Amino acid sequence: MTNSADETTLLTFPCRYVLKITAIAADLTLEALLVIIKPHVPSITAADVAVKNSSQGKYVSFSVSFMAQSQEQLDALYRDLTARKEIVFVL
Repeated sequence: MTNSADETTLLTFPCRYVLKITAIAADLTLEALLVIIKPHVPSITAADVAVKNSSQGKYVSFSVSFMAQSQEQLDALYRDLTARKEIVFVL
């Protein structure tokens, strides 16, 4: 039996996907986040993102909802986001 990408993921594509991102508030704006995401999800707009600041204002969290097309798309997006020093974590 071979192990293909379809067999190793629990998702069925395309599917609605919500990406949670936490960043240092002073270092990442919604507009800057959209610039990072747009090459992977061309249809993304500010309306697809919920923004919440931490109680102390040091961090900001983004919930990004979009139609994921493939595991490869999610992996590439995750790599680009986690490579940024201003982003604390991505779920």
